[in-house]
Amino acid sequence: MTYNSDWFNSFKELDGTFMRGDDWGRSIKGSGTVQTEIHDGMISKLDCWYVPELWKNLVSLGILAKNGMRYAGEGEWVTVIKGSLFIMKRKMICEGIYILEGSTVMGLVAIS
Repeated sequence: MTYNSDWFNSFKELDGTFMRGDDWGRSIKGSGTVQTEIHDGMISKLDCWYVPELWKNLVSLGILAKNGMRYAGEGEWVTVIKGSLFIMKRKMICEGIYILEGSTVMGLVAIS
C-alpha cells in the first residue's frame, strides 16, 4: 500500500476500505502496479493499493506469499524471493518494522 499516486505505472480507481490490526480503518482509492529498484539494480513490479491517508508505505508479507513469493528472515534482514528471482530486501529498523533497501521507479522501464 502507498500514499503516493505518482508511483503507479498502471492505475484503476476503486472504492474500498481496509482495517489494520489496531482497528484503524482507511479508504482504498485505487490499485495498480508500482515498480521498485533494489540495491543491485534489479527492478520488480508489485501490485499495490492506493491509500492516500497513509503516511508510510506498507508491504504485507502475507499478501506477497499469496502471490507466490517466499520470504525468509535472518538477523536484521528479510528477503523476498519469487521462483529464482530476488524481489526485495528489507532491513529491520525496530522490532518487527523493516525498511526497503531500494527505491521506487517512476515511469515505464524497458529491459532488453
